[in-house]
Amino acid sequence: MLSYRQIGHASVTAIRPGDASPPVRAEPAKAVASGHAWRGVLIALIVLGHNRLFEAHVYAAYRLLYNFHVEAFLIIPFLRRADRDRRVDWLYPLKTYYRPFCVFVTAYAVLFAVSGVAEAPRSVGDALARYGAALTFANSAALDRATGFEMFWFLPVFIILATIRPLLDRASFTWFIVALFAAAATHATIGSLDARTAAMLPWGVPIVGYMLFPCLVAAALAKTGWSNAIPLWAAGIVFVAMTAVCFVDKLWINLSDFKLYDATHPAALIVTDIVMVAASIVFLRGGAHLRSGWLDALGRHSLQIYLIHGIIGYALVRLAGQDHALATTLPLLAITYAATLLLSFLIARWMMRSPIGAWIFAAR
Repeated sequence: MLSYRQIGHASVTAIRPGDASPPVRAEPAKAVASGHAWRGVLIALIVLGHNRLFEAHVYAAYRLLYNFHVEAFLIIPFLRRADRDRRVDWLYPLKTYYRPFCVFVTAYAVLFAVSGVAEAPRSVGDALARYGAALTFANSAALDRATGFEMFWFLPVFIILATIRPLLDRASFTWFIVALFAAAATHATIGSLDARTAAMLPWGVPIVGYMLFPCLVAAALAKTGWSNAIPLWAAGIVFVAMTAVCFVDKLWINLSDFKLYDATHPAALIVTDIVMVAASIVFLRGGAHLRSGWLDALGRHSLQIYLIHGIIGYALVRLAGQDHALATTLPLLAITYAATLLLSFLIARWMMRSPIGAWIFAAR
């Protein structure tokens, strides 16, 4: 039987508030635009990566996926040049995204408490203690204990990075270089931190420390104009070539499990960094050429799909079971994946057209 803790690796919101799945009433899905298409592709990959059948039967592709799809959601907003004259509300990320975090952690915690699985709380007091720790410390260990799902770690990380982003836009050249070198030093060493310790530190701070350097590299590319000057085909070749290296040498990273490389494995660290930055350029620039109403609609609801899909995907895969021949498993994978994505989107769209969605996701 599958564990209730089926989801353990992700998230899917863009970094800066203006680049995230907008916390406002969504446009009809029939609208065709490319501004959200890259988010649509990435959220579809996130949902695929959380399908246990995909992990169990297409393991190499599953591991390669985690080298770039979550990371691209974090890096892409830094590839865009921001308006330095724009007034910044420094509390905007916290005011806007902590409420959805609290609402969905509460809902999942209630479901987990009444689920009856072995890992569920043993009493009301135990459930409340776990729930309070999850909302306060917001780390993957506390969230897993409270809800059975680790995926909520992404929103605290997002809030911190979204708060840091305006500082980079307003930093002088000297201070930006200082920040870049400090981030590089942290990036090269923090991977040595024990995964269990990292999971207990508040608000995903170790993951922020790891991702800040590639985000700053992306910001530097944007500041110098190279994020647009690099030919898309060249970025694509680099992405494919480095991904092939990862496949051959089995170079895997996973943010939520804190399985990362450090300076003791310099080649692996550099290759995986190149993969995530090149992938971000490919998805952002390539997405601008996509004209798909479906992908655009997925992208507009990416935050909501991320928060909703966990329990739907778990339920569908649980119903499908695990003991199947490969010939049976592949169709089941396709069916459970498509059903999870479609149902999550339909619920997200309904929610964003309802008063409850306006209350949960509206910018404060």
